[in-house]
Amino acid sequence: PAKGAKDTFVRTFCGSFAELLWNEEREADFFVSHWWGMPIVEFVTCIVGHDDAYVGHGRGLYWVCAYANCQARIADELGTEGPLKS
Repeated sequence: PAKGAKDTFVRTFCGSFAELLWNEEREADFFVSHWWGMPIVEFVTCIVGHDDAYVGHGRGLYWVCAYANCQARIADELGTEGPLKS
């Protein structure tokens, strides 16, 4: 948008980062919980290393909670009863 103009996409979209990338449901091969304190480059390096070792050629599909959950509606995504109930 032009400087000072409203960005209606950002203001109206309420979903996860993963939903921006894919318009269909996909079944993940692996679940990954990302710790917010870990630098993203290190995190991606770990995922690539895991994929190379267990799947190969970048074919693994990883469900990463930080990107697959809508952070604006985290209570709706995970519930409010604590991590063992989410």
